Amino acid sequence: MKGQYHATPPVIDDHHDAEVLIDSRGRQAVYVSGNLVSVSTSITRPADVNAYAAGDVVADATSNPTVTVFAGCARSVGEAGHLVQVILVDSANQATKGLYELWLFSATYGQDADNAVFTPTDAECATLQAIIPLNTSYVGDATAGAVGNAVYTSGSIDIPFVCAAAQTSLWGALVVRNAYTPVSAEVFTMTLVLDQE
Repeated sequence: MKGQYHATPPVIDDHHDAEVLIDSRGRQAVYVSGNLVSVSTSITRPADVNAYAAGDVVADATSNPTVTVFAGCARSVGEAGHLVQVILVDSANQATKGLYELWLFSATYGQDADNAVFTPTDAECATLQAIIPLNTSYVGDATAGAVGNAVYTSGSIDIPFVCAAAQTSLWGALVVRNAYTPVSAEVFTMTLVLDQE
């Protein structure tokens, strides 16, 4: 019937079981998995308005910053999954929006200070699981500056990741890729939507 959805038999691949819902015109409508989870963390940047240059890091301090951890990305240690979406909520609505990348590693790394140049080592890059561009922004609360907010999304993605042998976490670095002037104590909340194996 018109507008009715029906499910095809499960599609099986090497990574996970999936079910694709098809509408009455034969178009894929919804991707369903029994193992979808969301893992969130946030960074509150320092209480200053120092402008970022392209290639700078967003961190919680200009000295001894905290490494950003996404805990519980895998169901058990050393297991794998797929990133299906990344969402970034910015607690400010600046006229010139930031352009970002979220770098995800399977091990901790040397966190650069806020407003410093991103300097991952060769060894750290060897643990890299994904680089997610976050360039598409949507205004939430349209009030200007610190009173408003904006949301970024990767859109639908399918990027595999593997946690380290003794870990269920991923570690993230948020990198600015344009000149961006922040607000004081701006908060960046990042959510990984994951399909766990």
